[in-house]
Amino acid sequence: MQLMRKRLSWPVGSPWKIHFPCLVILSAILSAIFPFGPGTRVQAEEESSLIEEVWTWGILGPEQQPYVSIMRLYRSPQGPLIRGTLQQSGQPPLPLKNPIDRDASFRASLELDGDPGPLTVFFEGSVDRDLMEGQMILQRFDQNTPLPWKAFRLPEFPLNGSWKWELHTSSETTLKATLEIEQSTDILEGKLIFEERTIPLEAMVFKEGMLRFTSRGEAKAVYHSRGFWVEGRLLGSVTSESFGTDRPLRWNASR
Repeated sequence: MQLMRKRLSWPVGSPWKIHFPCLVILSAILSAIFPFGPGTRVQAEEESSLIEEVWTWGILGPEQQPYVSIMRLYRSPQGPLIRGTLQQSGQPPLPLKNPIDRDASFRASLELDGDPGPLTVFFEGSVDRDLMEGQMILQRFDQNTPLPWKAFRLPEFPLNGSWKWELHTSSETTLKATLEIEQSTDILEGKLIFEERTIPLEAMVFKEGMLRFTSRGEAKAVYHSRGFWVEGRLLGSVTSESFGTDRPLRWNASR
């Protein structure tokens, strides 16, 4: 036993001799420098290799008013979908359960907590290149409510160029103009051209399929506009204190 102890003990004065407290400190330092274990590092590498697809997803409500969200799909380099989310503007993303696109079809589900009870949404649809369309079933208790939906793949710079812009001031009156937008990685600028009058657009932001901008009119009137890119068109509304912020006017733009 003494021979075994001597064989397993560090020789006195050895440069490799480490006391237990020093070992604890060294372990803490290494943990601070390398906080992720091998499994976490592999998972992070797998996440970074996923291919992200961004789609504008929506349904049409009363008076053809669009309700648009952003659908993000993440697939492996080999092709299969790994995960997905659905997100409304200003809200946290909701995870899609078991998203599958196979044989030109798409399926997924979504679970929501609500009142008077939980709501489960089932999505089914067909896939044709940059277009998805199908039906979703809203299931709560024993009630099933079907609704049609569409999703369009969002290009990198979908706004760049000239648009035919129409503002519906009433059921019978439409104001027409040309919407000019310059969009690139570093630039987002625009203007509205009414016959010989040009109105520059301010505070332009395009994020996750939504365009926002501000314009100024006569008598210091300020107009706040927002619109969604849907199927190669822009559908939006404008509000202003000059005609009441609770009375938005609808506008649309097409190529």
